[in-house]
Amino acid sequence: MEKLRLEPVKVPWKISASDEIETFCADGGSLEFSLIADLINDQSKIIDPLQSADLDIFDGIDIVLLSLTFHQVQYLEFSKPRLEVFGLDPEKYDLPPIDYADRTAFFAKWFSRQLCPAPGLFLVKNSDVKERLHIPDAAMSHYLMTGHDEIVNVAAASFTWRVIKPLTPSP
Repeated sequence: MEKLRLEPVKVPWKISASDEIETFCADGGSLEFSLIADLINDQSKIIDPLQSADLDIFDGIDIVLLSLTFHQVQYLEFSKPRLEVFGLDPEKYDLPPIDYADRTAFFAKWFSRQLCPAPGLFLVKNSDVKERLHIPDAAMSHYLMTGHDEIVNVAAASFTWRVIKPLTPSP
């Protein structure tokens, strides 16, 4: 079996690795998830968070309740693999090369590009789901979302996101 190639979706937030993705609702072909995410905050307050000795990297991140809505949903699969240590199986998924051990480089990439290098939401480039359902490549995208210990697969035309509310107190 060919590995599924994952490409990070271009967003400024990262799904919290410490929270579960369990709250969602469907309405007329749309599917909305409420999830906790780390979001780059107002960058005007931060010149270079990685070069300032008195500034913690997390001063540049807000924890928020996020609404992630998929539109024209054709497929949903929600699974909770029971593993000792959760992570996407490298035998099944071709994961983007990200060095999580080098926090400084990870955050430098995130802040400089205003896009999280590993948001927990990926496009599946060679979708087995789209192939099984005979969905043409241009018609839909196959998204794979990871939470604390769950994997969500969604085939949809598009997605939108918005902050519902901040969960960290303002300074």
